[in-house]
Amino acid sequence: MASTLPVLCLLALVSLSAADKCTSIDSSTNCRCEVGNSGNGLDLTQVKQQFPAIPDSTSPGRTYAWGPCTNDLNLPDSCTPANNPAICQQDGSTTYLVGKYTQADYETDVSKESTVITYTGGDDSRVGKITLTCSKDDPGTATFLQEEPQLTYNLAYTGKYGCLVWVSTGTGSPVTKPSGGGGSGGGSLSLGSILTIVFFSLLVVYFVVGVIIMRFARGAQGTEMIPNRDVWISVPGLIKDGALLIVSPCRGQGNYEKV
Repeated sequence: MASTLPVLCLLALVSLSAADKCTSIDSSTNCRCEVGNSGNGLDLTQVKQQFPAIPDSTSPGRTYAWGPCTNDLNLPDSCTPANNPAICQQDGSTTYLVGKYTQADYETDVSKESTVITYTGGDDSRVGKITLTCSKDDPGTATFLQEEPQLTYNLAYTGKYGCLVWVSTGTGSPVTKPSGGGGSGGGSLSLGSILTIVFFSLLVVYFVVGVIIMRFARGAQGTEMIPNRDVWISVPGLIKDGALLIVSPCRGQGNYEKV
């Protein structure tokens, strides 16, 4: 049973780190992507110039423009179409490029219909992040959240453009499996979802089989029937020690004694 534990730990790490990538499928607009091979994804072609001046509540007079597709934004300074702008910062009479649509990374949480788009390539290493949340039949609103860390500008959008749609056909239809039963439909699972299901299935099998072996093969009773009981009891302490090890240097504390 002990040999099963490393495999389970590896599966846990993989399932936690796996992300649902939304890969660009339209080089002409640079704003349509597909999650895995599911046929579902984002279609931002209708956003256009709907968000030209998103106010910055932390800095009066500063606004942000978001236009995720080719030629959506045409602003002064480095935010002309030639520089492929997706997010621009307008601070007084100066406009800064925050991120380019040609350097966009999409990560989608399919279960929540939420996508984080990270735009890089901005002036002075500026980075733009916008979190899209689905709200069907709502044109939506965009807001500025915060600058964190420095020169990374976080925005949020809630509305219909954050909803997953059927992008495989290029029509932007609602998320449904195509009629006729062919092809990949809206019910396809992402890699992260599959790994999570596999992990928890193996975890259940591990405990059930382990309890049976401990009870009937070794005659254990009560909590002694838990496979590798001592290992599981030590886990909270190991987590605490690991957290302290990470936090202590940040707080200027250490466990070393002067010689």
